[in-house]
Parts: sequence; structure tokens; C-alpha cells
Amino acid sequence: MKSKKYIFLIVVVVLLVLLGGVLGFRLYYGNRSTGSSWGDIYYKYIKDSRDNNEDYQIRDGSTVEFIQVSSDMDPVMVVSYDEDKEKGTNLYYIQDGTVDNVIVLPGSEIEFLYNIEKEEYAWYSHTEDDDLHSYVRVFDVIHSEDASSGDNYSFSDSVNSFNGNPVMSSDSFNSVFVAVDVTVEGVSYDKDFSDSKLRDAIASSVEHYQPNDKYVTDEVEAFVDEKVLEIGSSSSLDDGVLSSLVVGDYHLEFGTYKNGVEEFVLREDGSCQYGTIYDEVVACTYTTINSSSRDIPSGEISNYYEVVLSLTDEDVRFVVCGDNCLKDQMGTLEYQG
Repeated sequence: MKSKKYIFLIVVVVLLVLLGGVLGFRLYYGNRSTGSSWGDIYYKYIKDSRDNNEDYQIRDGSTVEFIQVSSDMDPVMVVSYDEDKEKGTNLYYIQDGTVDNVIVLPGSEIEFLYNIEKEEYAWYSHTEDDDLHSYVRVFDVIHSEDASSGDNYSFSDSVNSFNGNPVMSSDSFNSVFVAVDVTVEGVSYDKDFSDSKLRDAIASSVEHYQPNDKYVTDEVEAFVDEKVLEIGSSSSLDDGVLSSLVVGDYHLEFGTYKNGVEEFVLREDGSCQYGTIYDEVVACTYTTINSSSRDIPSGEISNYYEVVLSLTDEDVRFVVCGDNCLKDQMGTLEYQG
């Protein structure tokens, strides 16, 4: 009888040990880290949003990657998708220990570029709309939560302005940026991931994360230096900016235009200066418009564009009469460089 009691007790103890081991393993396995504190925060956010918040669920089949936007920030989670003729990027970033910010960038992708003027490597949001290509530094997108804010660079052969900023010709891209070919190791997200599989996926992305300086290898620097030298040998440099304003079928290089009476300085950022021999030079802004519907000045041009300067008390209009050619009632302004 006693032996049966001993056997029973032994069986109970063994079962308790086994049960405790299973529970302990599950507890350990379920609470293990992704490999970094910020990775753990993103994991928890994705898990909770998947369970409780349909609005911010990550699309099934999206690619999840991490990039460095600033040395003062935790890595930013980039979720990109390209399905059913629709592509885009969502940016998630950590603030005060939680992920409570999501920036949706439809029709965009993230690219690593070298800004020639700023002499800086950075991640940019690239949005494509027909032949209009717009680039905004991801740092600026995050701090403004608006892809049209910050340093906005736009290139097109058919659009003159975008978000109130002048648009450069498409061939000006290589005078502003050097595209750097880097590979970010991401993972494909599956909405049916178990919690453990989700954690493993995030851990894999965390493991492959690299700060920007790791992408800037000796080979990359040599490639960028070569491209910058090529641009310098084939173009003239005006205050560090190599580009022109597209107005209709013509290009206006940024710089100074003069005739015997007027002086006009055209800048890439949408600002300008204007003055005459009778008045002092003043700061202004400009826009470009198709003025074909207005009365045609001098009856010379049947389909023309204008550069309109906004001064304090009035607008000044120049007819674009060709490449680097501006004209008004006081005569033709010639490009000075």
C-alpha cells in the first residue's frame, strides 16, 4: 500500500516538474527580447495594434526594415508595400518610449542619397507622380509629419511648381544628388504570424540593422567622389547649386539676370531679389504661370509663360522668351551667371 502511495507521489512530483518546466519555458520564450530595447518597443506596438487597432495594422506581405534618421533618435521602422498597382511607405518612430506616431506616405519609397550641396548622406522619401519626382529628407518628414515640408527637391520636365516651390528639370537630379546603392536587410510581415514568429521576425530585422556610416564604405565614398567630380567638370557651379527652373519648354538657370535698367536674382528655394536703377534691390518670391489666356504682350508670343515676382506693393512680370531669356517692357534681361 505504501509503495503505491510512493509511486503516486513520485508521479505527481514528476508531473509538477514537467508542468513547471513547460510553463517556465513558455514564460521565458514569450518574454525574450528581440535583441534591443527599441526592437522590443516596436514588437509590442505591432502585436498590440494587430490585436486591438485595425487602423494601424501592418499590411500583410509588407517589408519591415529599420533605418537611422538621426543619432539622437531610436531607429525608424520603415514598412513598405507594393501590391495591386499600389505602393507606399509608412514610417513608425519612437517618442518617449512608445510608438504613437505613424506617417503614411502613399506612392513613395525610401532611398539613401548623397546631397551634393549639403555634403551629407541621408534617407529621403521619394514620391513619384507621373513624371514629377519629389524628394524630402526623412528627418524633415518626421519632425514636420508632412512630406511637403523641409528641404523639398522636385524634378520634372512638364511641371513648373509643386507645393509652392519651383521644380527643376529631370536631368538636374544628378546635379543635386548621388544615388547610393545600399541594401537594407528587412523581413516580410505575415499577418498570421504567431507572437513568437513575430518576435523572431523583428529580432532578425534588429540584427541586420546598420547605422548610416556602415553603408558609407570606402567603395561608396569613391563612387560618390567620382560622380561629384564628373558633375563639376561638366557643369558650372552657382553658389553650390547645379540646377535650373523649368518654365514651359524652357530652362532658366538660377542666378542673376540684367538689362540696362533692371536686375533680377533667381534662386532655387523660391526666393529672389529685384531692383532697378531707380529703386534699391528688395527681397521677393516668385511663381511661374502659363499666361496664354491673358492679353499677349507686344503680340509676339502665342503661347507663353511668365515668372511673376511678388513684391510688397506690386507684382512684376517677366515673359519667358527662351532658355535663360526674360523680357518685359523695359527690355530683355540677359543671364549673368
